[in-house]
Amino acid sequence: MFASLSVEDALQHIAWSGFQAAELACLGNVKHVWPDNDDATVDRVKEAAANCGLELVAMEAVADLANQEKREWFYSALALAKKLGVPVVSTGSGGPDSPEALEAVLKVLPEIAKEAERQGVKVSLKAHVNAAVHDVETALMAAKAADSPWLGINYDATHLYREGEDILDAWDRLAPHVVHIHFRDLKGGANKEIGPPAFQVPGKGTLDLPPLLERIVRSGYQGALDLEVIGAWDLSAGESTGIAAQSRGYITRCLEEISGRKGSTKSS
Repeated sequence: MFASLSVEDALQHIAWSGFQAAELACLGNVKHVWPDNDDATVDRVKEAAANCGLELVAMEAVADLANQEKREWFYSALALAKKLGVPVVSTGSGGPDSPEALEAVLKVLPEIAKEAERQGVKVSLKAHVNAAVHDVETALMAAKAADSPWLGINYDATHLYREGEDILDAWDRLAPHVVHIHFRDLKGGANKEIGPPAFQVPGKGTLDLPPLLERIVRSGYQGALDLEVIGAWDLSAGESTGIAAQSRGYITRCLEEISGRKGSTKSS
């Protein structure tokens, strides 16, 4: 969301947008944090978050998990998360959408879960369009293969929608395994495009998100609800802040309506 800024400035703009927490980017195109960060850098990031009043609830670090070399890099990302005090690392499975790729990923998930437990950092695996783990069925297979509370599912309605899933039914089936949520809207259309950042603001795209939020609340989910906007790396800080603040306002209002908003709706 704030790829054009330093990690300190990104955290400040996230706080100014009204958020209580942040997910850090440990990605090839957004290296706000990286496994080779020294202790001084790690401490600086933690201090910046604390000064902004933000909790660091997750970090995104994507790797082709079936590839041993890239899996080792992912383990170094887990170690970084531990240093940062981040409890969850989000990732995809990698690989193409094929039976062979899926089998290769499922085979290594118990190992990844054991490493996550050793590090004390949970892994949230996203069902990502065109990846080995890409829909509800393959996500359930992944959760079963890992068979560990240290590896769960990252629920992203946009990817599941693009795979032809009903997002409400998908939540009901995956909810027992969900440890993290990436949340946004999408442009939609014939090709079910994500679209530019403006279409990813919840309530401005195709998805009917209030019923999904209600399902999430009623299920008792206690993890983070994390706004993830892609394609924003060329946006100015002001543009990104506008998108973040609009999104936060919409989600907050929906949650207030679900929980029962207190206060008057007319002047006395």
